Amino acid sequence: GDEYAVIAERTSLEGGIIIAERIRGMAETSYRIYYGGFTVSIGVANYNGCNGGKQELLTHADVALGLAKVRRNSVVAYKEQQSLGAYAGAPAAAK
Repeated sequence: GDEYAVIAERTSLEGGIIIAERIRGMAETSYRIYYGGFTVSIGVANYNGCNGGKQELLTHADVALGLAKVRRNSVVAYKEQQSLGAYAGAPAAAK
């Protein structure tokens, strides 16, 4: 499916989760009426937790998105204790 990025300046990780849940809910409700069923999976990351700059932020968001896709139709936030290994530990069908 398609992938997009939303950059919300001056927003905490918790605020990003709220925004993501709103986007997921609106998309699911709006498009179901016109196009039938589908899922929206969103990964959330916060720049403040990235010592490696923009590239690390994108990596964190991608890891969170990967976990959200495994869970299907969900919002997953990247937390510091997560790592690339967390995604590697996902069920085989999701890899």
